[in-house]
Amino acid sequence: MVSLKFKCSIQSKDYVEIEIRENRLEIIICNKDEYGDDYCGVVLDKSTAIKLSKELRKQIALLD
Repeated sequence: MVSLKFKCSIQSKDYVEIEIRENRLEIIICNKDEYGDDYCGVVLDKSTAIKLSKELRKQIALLD
């Protein structure tokens, strides 16, 4: 199992975690506030993960 955690530079308590489980990509987004933790997750197959990766690259390029 591989797991990566990316902490937000704007809100230090928030993070995105990416984990590989049983040949699927699991993405978990955590938003921490004064009321507790909110989690949102999605499980992607390889094909969808590749499409998401390409679209993220396009959108990141537009940030410049």
